[in-house]
Amino acid sequence: MAEATTSSRKLVSSSRLLSRRLSSAGNRIVATEFLRRLASTIALGLLLFSLALLFDWFAELSVTNRKILLIAIVSVTAGHVIWTLASLVTQKKSQEELALMVEKDHAGFDSRLISAVQFAAGKAAVPANAPSSMVKAMVTETEQEAGRFQFGNIVDRRKMARSILLLIGIIVLAGSGGLIIGKQNLEILLARAFGAS
Repeated sequence: MAEATTSSRKLVSSSRLLSRRLSSAGNRIVATEFLRRLASTIALGLLLFSLALLFDWFAELSVTNRKILLIAIVSVTAGHVIWTLASLVTQKKSQEELALMVEKDHAGFDSRLISAVQFAAGKAAVPANAPSSMVKAMVTETEQEAGRFQFGNIVDRRKMARSILLLIGIIVLAGSGGLIIGKQNLEILLARAFGAS
């Protein structure tokens, strides 16, 4: 069994195409989630800061209360920054996970992609009496099928798009609010927010 497993790894390791395509899809998943979280974090920080300025404009907060509010905003935003950076680790997928995601989205592989990945990882053994050409043929067929499918299609970009649209909306609202209250009032509010009396 061990000998069969070793031989299968040698046979499939030559399929750099599949490994490269899967790795590229995995990197896109990480990048997409990172951008989604980054947009959400910036949107949250901007929204909270804008609301703090608006509240101070109406209520004329004391210096102490403004500092407490600013610290709270910075703390919440910092927590979301950590959450954003964590996606660079938590969203990484193994080759097997990626292969299953691709096969779920493209039935044409008919389990051949996950089989090729498992053979390469030594997690599936070729029977000792099975011809090596069988595994090589399977890998070749899988590579041919891979040419008919964009692995990047497994990446769901809808959540990222919504987060970016949310950020744009908040930027527009914050900018509109700044125009409404006027440049002079905005400068006073910003100075008060960062410690001026």
